[in-house]
Amino acid sequence: MKQRIITTIVLWLVIIGMLTLFRIYGGLALILLLSGLAQYETYGLLSRTGGEPRRVEGVVLGSIFMILVAGISLCGYGAVAYPAALGIILPILVTVVMLQTPVHQLARRLFPTLTGFLLVPACLAFFALLSTLPTVEPAQGLFLAVWVVAVAKFSDVGALLIGSRIGRRPLAPAYSPKKTIEGALGGVATSALVGCLLPILFPSLAPEGMSFILCLFLGIILGAVAIISDLLGSAMKRIANVKDSGTKIPGIGGGLDLVDSLLFTGPLGYAVLVLVL
Repeated sequence: MKQRIITTIVLWLVIIGMLTLFRIYGGLALILLLSGLAQYETYGLLSRTGGEPRRVEGVVLGSIFMILVAGISLCGYGAVAYPAALGIILPILVTVVMLQTPVHQLARRLFPTLTGFLLVPACLAFFALLSTLPTVEPAQGLFLAVWVVAVAKFSDVGALLIGSRIGRRPLAPAYSPKKTIEGALGGVATSALVGCLLPILFPSLAPEGMSFILCLFLGIILGAVAIISDLLGSAMKRIANVKDSGTKIPGIGGGLDLVDSLLFTGPLGYAVLVLVL
């Protein structure tokens, strides 16, 4: 746990440094890097379960998709950025895989390739959309993206700290034996607390519509969804019979281990915040 805590602190310092030095472009670069690494590791897990995903093609086109989403949104067309990028990249990805694959192997190659694409860059792209949200100031859009990340990740932190101390009843032993109901409740409570505190600590960055009630409600919802998202990552590793998705990040594992709790919170957080702000 000590190594995990140290790594978490270092990662947050890196995030703060990148955002301070390069603003929105630093944030987008971090999203792009983590998305590519997590997608590649996802393909590795799918390969261990019998699939034959096209890793290079999937990661390259997934990265281009992320760049397109951010670029179109930065140009002021945020409302159409996601469907436009998806409409361009998805047919290309399908075509590339089909042209390289015999018909009898298509299911083993195409579907795992699409799974990795839809699970990672297609979900994490919503953080790029939040960062470039046209209805708020640039610094506020960046704050919204960091807010969703913090709420989701502190669900992990709260679940780990509280679950390790008072956790007794297993949450989903078939997928993650160490997760407990007490830890999950602690994680959701921690998410709600962090969600409410950040706008108070940084009032100049929080958009006007981020009320205490909204932060509390969305913090609880995103904290719970982060646990579900994390369980999906655990299930994938369980099926692939590995402990971690990779070894690049000391104390945590790989890129997918780092972002698995963000996969579902990004789309949900974006949808709710766009509706209310």
